[in-house]
Amino acid sequence: LLLEAMQDLPDAIRQRLDRLGIRLSGYYANHRVDLPGAPFLGTLAEVENIGTKKGGSFPDLVFAYTDNVHEPIFKVAVDQLLRLGARVQIYSNLSNAFHDPVRIISDGQLNFISFYDEPLQNPVNVTIKRAVDIVLSLPVVLFVLPVLAGMVWIGQRAQSPGPLLYRQKRYGINRRPFSIYKFRTMHVREAGDEAQQATQGDARVYPFGGFLRKYSLDEFPQFLNVLLGEMSVVGPRPHLTTHDEDFEKVYRRYRSRHFVKPGITGQAQVQGCRGEATTRDHIVRRVEHDIFYITQWTISREIRIVLKTVWQLFFPPKSAY
Repeated sequence: LLLEAMQDLPDAIRQRLDRLGIRLSGYYANHRVDLPGAPFLGTLAEVENIGTKKGGSFPDLVFAYTDNVHEPIFKVAVDQLLRLGARVQIYSNLSNAFHDPVRIISDGQLNFISFYDEPLQNPVNVTIKRAVDIVLSLPVVLFVLPVLAGMVWIGQRAQSPGPLLYRQKRYGINRRPFSIYKFRTMHVREAGDEAQQATQGDARVYPFGGFLRKYSLDEFPQFLNVLLGEMSVVGPRPHLTTHDEDFEKVYRRYRSRHFVKPGITGQAQVQGCRGEATTRDHIVRRVEHDIFYITQWTISREIRIVLKTVWQLFFPPKSAY
C-alpha cells in the first residue's frame, strides 16, 4: 500500500483486499498513519527497498493513492515500483468526490471518466432498438389503433362528448419538446387543470375514461409518436413539463432520464411505479429504475419489459388509475 494522503482509503482498500483474499503486509507513506495490523515500511523515498527488509517479501499487488497524481515524489515512487516489476493499481476517490460511481471509458488512446455506461450511445444498439420500435408499433397503428379509436369514440359520445385525442407538450430525448398523443379520458376542461396529476377517484375522469386509464388503453395513440421517432416503445415515461421542472428539484439526477427517448412503457412502470407520484421516495424510486434501464440496456431487457407490460394490460397493478 503506497500512500501520499489519507482519507477514507484504508476501509475501502481493506474491503477490496478481503474480496480478493489478499493480506495487507504494510504500507509506505510520507508520515506514519493509524492503520491497525499493517506495519509502516518506510517513506515514499524508500520504496526502492520494497521486499528487501528482513522477513519481507515482494508484494503481489500495490495499491497507490494520492490527492494529487502530479506530486513529484508520488510519481517517482510509482515509477520505481513499475521498474521493480510490481503490479500497481492507482486508487481513485472520484466517486466520493462527486457522490456518484465513475467509470473509465477508453477510445483508442484517449481515456475518459464518465458517470454512466450508456449502451444506447452505441449506433448498433440504437439501430436495433429503432427496428424493434417499428416492428412493434407499425401493426398496432395499422390494425389495432383504428378499431380501438372507434370504440373510444362511441364511449366518449355516450359519456363525455369532445375531441377523440388529447395532445400535450412533453420533454423527449435531450429534453426536446414534442406533443404526446392520448385518447382523452377526462371531461373537456380548462387548460389550468393540466398540471394536476390524476388521482384515484378523480372527478375529472369520466367512467369509460377510467377504464381506459386502468388498462393503459389511453396510451395506444403514442404508437404514432413512436413511428414519428419522438418516442420509443420502452423508455422513461414522459411526465408533464411542469412536473419535470418540479421533480428535478427533488432529485439531482432527474434529467439523466432524457438521455434516451421516452417510452410508452418502461422499467419503472413494470416495477409498479405507476399512478400518482406524491412523495420524494416515489420520485426517486422511479428515476432510479429509469437510470438503471438506461445504463443496463440490453435487447433481452427490452423484450422482457414489453412482455411484462402486456401482462399488466390484463392484470393491472393497484396503482393504475
